[in-house]
Amino acid sequence: MNGREEIVYPGVHSDVGGGYGPGEQGRGRDDSDKLSQVPLLDMYREARKAGVPLDIKGPGIGEDVAASFAISAGLKQAFAAYVKTSENYYYAKDHGTPGLMRCHYGLYLRWRKMRLKDMRAQPSFKAAQASYPQDAADLDSANAELKEEWDDLLEVEKAGGPTVTRYAEKFAMKWVRENPKTAAFISTSLLPAAAAAELIIPGATPLTVFLGDKAVKLVQAQLQEKWEQWQQVRSDWNMGPPEAPISALYDNYMHDSRAWFKPLGDDDDVWNHKQIQELKTKQADFERAHAAWKKRADAGVPGPWQAAQGMGSATLSWGPGTGFPPEPEPRSPLTAQQADLLKRYDAAMQTARKARAAKDPSAPTDSAVLTDPKVTGGLALQTSGREFYFLWGFLRWRTVFVNGVRWDQPRVPTVQEEMEGMRIQMQRAVDMKGIGVLFQ
Repeated sequence: MNGREEIVYPGVHSDVGGGYGPGEQGRGRDDSDKLSQVPLLDMYREARKAGVPLDIKGPGIGEDVAASFAISAGLKQAFAAYVKTSENYYYAKDHGTPGLMRCHYGLYLRWRKMRLKDMRAQPSFKAAQASYPQDAADLDSANAELKEEWDDLLEVEKAGGPTVTRYAEKFAMKWVRENPKTAAFISTSLLPAAAAAELIIPGATPLTVFLGDKAVKLVQAQLQEKWEQWQQVRSDWNMGPPEAPISALYDNYMHDSRAWFKPLGDDDDVWNHKQIQELKTKQADFERAHAAWKKRADAGVPGPWQAAQGMGSATLSWGPGTGFPPEPEPRSPLTAQQADLLKRYDAAMQTARKARAAKDPSAPTDSAVLTDPKVTGGLALQTSGREFYFLWGFLRWRTVFVNGVRWDQPRVPTVQEEMEGMRIQMQRAVDMKGIGVLFQ
């Protein structure tokens, strides 16, 4: 398409779009530190050159608008150093934009491997722990999954390739440990039927009975594609740590979108809301039980435990002087920390709703309240929910489409393959024309 220019920037999703918020995943202190400032300023510069009438220094432009285009000196320096260091890695310019994207992804994989052991020691990770613990949990658990993914691929190499059965068995055991009650039901009611199907359906297995033959073939095809892509990215993964300017940009400015994306889990606000509702349900049950206890105590009526004791007694009589110990007062099942958390949450939600009713533009949404560590600190953090690493994960190419069609990088022969090709050509020439051809 004429009149179009494609520029590749390092970063994920909003790093090259609208920008992630300052401090998210421990990156950046304010808006000027956002990696997205670089493409923003590039687009602004090109727009001005093309005559777009938007002058951030012109009359009528507020200071807040001008400030939104600011870029910190640290980001400027880090980005320039990254570009200079990475420019010589792109050796196949005829592969176009998609090839350039894969070149940068190779650098990213080298950095990921370098940080497998020491991510928790990085300043950005510690900053995430302090400002938003869920971000730190996401980064940490995704890093642990990457280590599992790598270990798994090494095991698959020894086995000669991936199979659906391998992962069904591997993850079934993990699922059984995490869901013992459901697993017990399945093992006693469904598995025998699936196993018996092998006697009825020729070639059937419990796996094909559960999933169906088409589903098994689809998963096997996906496993095979992941396996082939691993073989392609393996050389980048094993190349060693990238240069310091490369890792500095990734450490301090670029985010990890896969750590955040949990399609098999909950969004952070939903995750926290479920826990808060569970606490509220426990508290409501306690309050009802306490109210019933107080009513019985005031009337001198025995509680359920006392009634059960009285049924075993020869004489049934209630009230003062009967000899039964007083019914113990119910205690709240919530800890002091949980009770305080509910108070903070109720107060924050009430304040936010009043602000929204008053049309305050800075009023937080319910989602913002639910993800504010000052409100929800103390709730359990979510550490799972990402897509299956054995089908997708980090150790594969990110899919690129050109004009709606998936792009696959042309096969580039290795030096050894090129030398072997030259040897074969020379041998053919000798076979056809004799040894003298080598001296012509």
